[in-house]
Amino acid sequence: MTTFTIPRSSLSTLTGKTVLITGGSSGIGLETAELLLSLSPTNNIAILDIQPPASTSRLSAPPNANRTLFHKCDIASWPEQRAGFAAAISRFGRIDAVFVNAGIAEYGDQFFRDGLEGRKGGLERFRMLKEPDRRVLDVDLRAAGDTLKLAIYWMRKTAVRDVAGQQKGVGSIVMTASLAAYLATTDAPVYSAAKHGIVGLMRALKNDLAKHNIAISVVAPAITLTPILTSPGRRNNADPAEWAATMAKSGVPINKPESVALSVAHLINLGMQANGQGLLVQKDRMVDVERGIAKTRDAWMGKEMLDLFRGGRSALVTEKRKIERIYDSAKTNDSVTRSCTSSKNNLTTSAAATATATATATAAATATATATATATAAAAATAAATATATATATAAAAAAAATAATAATAATATYNIPACPTIYPFDTSKILPSQAAASSPRACAASWPRWTTGWCWAVFIRTIHIFPFGASMPGMS
Repeated sequence: MTTFTIPRSSLSTLTGKTVLITGGSSGIGLETAELLLSLSPTNNIAILDIQPPASTSRLSAPPNANRTLFHKCDIASWPEQRAGFAAAISRFGRIDAVFVNAGIAEYGDQFFRDGLEGRKGGLERFRMLKEPDRRVLDVDLRAAGDTLKLAIYWMRKTAVRDVAGQQKGVGSIVMTASLAAYLATTDAPVYSAAKHGIVGLMRALKNDLAKHNIAISVVAPAITLTPILTSPGRRNNADPAEWAATMAKSGVPINKPESVALSVAHLINLGMQANGQGLLVQKDRMVDVERGIAKTRDAWMGKEMLDLFRGGRSALVTEKRKIERIYDSAKTNDSVTRSCTSSKNNLTTSAAATATATATATAAATATATATATATAAAAATAAATATATATATAAAAAAAATAATAATAATATYNIPACPTIYPFDTSKILPSQAAASSPRACAASWPRWTTGWCWAVFIRTIHIFPFGASMPGMS
């Protein structure tokens, strides 16, 4: 594979971006922030870090200060990260790219140097092994996953969309891995494991994120001249520049932080073309390791195993699509049922009101007829005339009552539309007249389990991880 460098001139189109950087107060993060601000006066930077950038950094210069937000944040704290993203959204309105960069080095021997705790001066056999130091995993992997979650959430929520609701812009996520993510470092096993996890997250998410117009990639620097090299707890406490010069004389390739920053800006500038890339940066040169792994997978996996994988993946993808169709159909029918139930309740209320009004009118008619009969009886000169009037009034009342009953029945038949048919999918043309009587609110509620059972199974099957091949193998899409 051919290595390359990235000229600054190739980034002239990287404008109008709001980029959030974790661990942006020093090292690669700070260098990237300064580079992005220098590329265009329309770029904005939000930094989440435990300490603010040094006052001597270019971020403090007048034009840059107005376009930079610093939010103090313990990256291992979910509430603090969440608040940091919210602050960036409040200040700039959206986030176009996120550089998941915060990390710490591994301190001391984690597996072969045993720390004991218990009574001082007691027998060693009665003392217990200390709990391992998990800070590297907490910061370099778990907290990075939290940043990734927040990035995806806000990019989808604040994306620019067209009139049809389709996302127009491209979101970019770049994660800092390491050469140790591809070639494990013997004296830093936990750090190596965490960085392998970063690459694993990228590989597993790249296909799903592409559906949302979000590109995810990693930058994997070899040894780079940053404060992490000589931070407290490391074996060397020399000045970083002096230490790097000593290592270079010994033949150890050293990166300048500017080279890694150029790689990050390059990946953001590529848009969706960067999706799935893994740029290894060594001695200030770059190569896409993920592409190389993809090209040689038949060699390291073997043709037989590769063919088995492809066949299995194809079958699982087909099954996954079937379940997704069931899931989407269930959601649609659930929505229709709820809408239908609401309409049914409204219509039933209307029918009841109509029947009540009709009954009231009937009662009034009966009272009028009775009053007329009484008046006629009083004025009549003979008992025969009285009987005739009474019979007439009674007949009128009976006729009015029959009319009211007919109207009430018609109103109920007109408005009593079955709201929760047991037919699936929902199709009102298949509702029989006999079903109308069984569509009372009680019967409607009783039919919900039949409607929701399929939906619940679809959610369950979709949620559990039954697709081990769904997350791509290295370099596979």
